[in-house]
Amino acid sequence: MLHPAWGLPLRVDHRHCECRPCNCDGGRERICSIELAPLDGRYGGIEFRFRSTAQGYDLTEQYAKLVNRPC
Repeated sequence: MLHPAWGLPLRVDHRHCECRPCNCDGGRERICSIELAPLDGRYGGIEFRFRSTAQGYDLTEQYAKLVNRPC
């Protein structure tokens, strides 16, 4: 996606990953995000969020927070 010749003119602006401080879920919950910004400094960009949870985990509350997050 960021290939110099064939990719989009973007750069990695921010990376973040966190894991639960406890092992209360068996170590299954992981949250990471990567923000890409235009190379020329213009406004806009892309944010990718990744979440890994145990099978059957209810994500209703987390989804609502994501949808209602201010831009």
